[in-house]
Amino acid sequence: MSPARTALFLSLLSAAIRSVGQSPCPDSLVLPIISQQVGPLEYAVQAGPGQHIDSFVATQWEYADQGPVYNGLQPTILFPEEGTYLVCVSGMVTTDQQSNCELTACDLVVASAVAPGCADAGLDITAEPQSQQVLWFQAHSSIGTASAFTYFWDFGDGNTSTLQDPTHTFAPGAYRICVTATLEQCVYTTCEWLYLGPGSQPCSALFEPGIRVESIGRTIAAYNTSHTSGMIGGTTWDLGDGNSASGEVIMHTYASADPWYTVCADLWVHGAAVVDTCTAELCTQAFEASLGVSDDRGSFLGWVRPTLFSEELLFGSEQAAGRTSWWLLDVAGRVVSAGSLSGSEQGRIRGSILAPGPYILHLVNDQGRWSGRVLKR
Repeated sequence: MSPARTALFLSLLSAAIRSVGQSPCPDSLVLPIISQQVGPLEYAVQAGPGQHIDSFVATQWEYADQGPVYNGLQPTILFPEEGTYLVCVSGMVTTDQQSNCELTACDLVVASAVAPGCADAGLDITAEPQSQQVLWFQAHSSIGTASAFTYFWDFGDGNTSTLQDPTHTFAPGAYRICVTATLEQCVYTTCEWLYLGPGSQPCSALFEPGIRVESIGRTIAAYNTSHTSGMIGGTTWDLGDGNSASGEVIMHTYASADPWYTVCADLWVHGAAVVDTCTAELCTQAFEASLGVSDDRGSFLGWVRPTLFSEELLFGSEQAAGRTSWWLLDVAGRVVSAGSLSGSEQGRIRGSILAPGPYILHLVNDQGRWSGRVLKR
């Protein structure tokens, strides 16, 4: 049977299973995902075995935001680049009590571009100043001799070199220096941040906060994507359902894939180059909707949220008295819509009038101001 026909057959099988009313498995039923590297960025993944599970028939695999990628019990996934990926499998479970249910299991897989069978090179970078802005770079490895490798240097400012020990002249700023060393069929890459004055920089110069959320079914992976110029820091996540977590990448499964769950991250970094600890709070929706919102807060409590079943934004002020003026601005600062609210009156904006892109909603009353970000997909 061709791969396309196999995929169609298993898709129909999955639909048939759902059509006969198989109920979801309880959250207490856990099916682990096992991954084994078979090549650079290539991993064989397998579901189970799990405790109290007699059999599992996989009908669909997914990873990151790629959609269904393979139908089968033990597929091989080629990831696009190094990083951490959310991988999920769905299928039918038979438990040791002989009952059947539908189960989606997820885990995080860390993909490496180093081929299996290649020894850990222990690759690192040293830099010695030759003058105020000129540095001499060397790559050190715990295997072989330095001359046995071929090298590719990326200095983070658009310049590169294939020399073993290059020198390079920088302008003041922060740069991510990377070297890729190749020894026969084995390829290794390592990167280091380099900061070249002036000192006592504002946070905005060296800290660009960012987060990203991927979802499959009821499970999300949340990533800290901040540009930190090599400063140390931490991330605490508020998952919007009473749960929290810490770490640069976290995974969480919700009770349902409802669009009102909001994921917020408290981010902080600190280093010698900045005046003080840099902090940021960012929020995004756990599950994608046509209209997404996150609040920037302000001196009074305002709010904005998309409606669940229609493409509209609702917004307002939690102050019960007075009037609140509001403006919706596009990314160029142009007013898309404006008006005023009385007391606890709710405002409403139809999503159909908005072109895809980001917007800012401003609310102002005698208690202060509040802003919220809106994204039309």
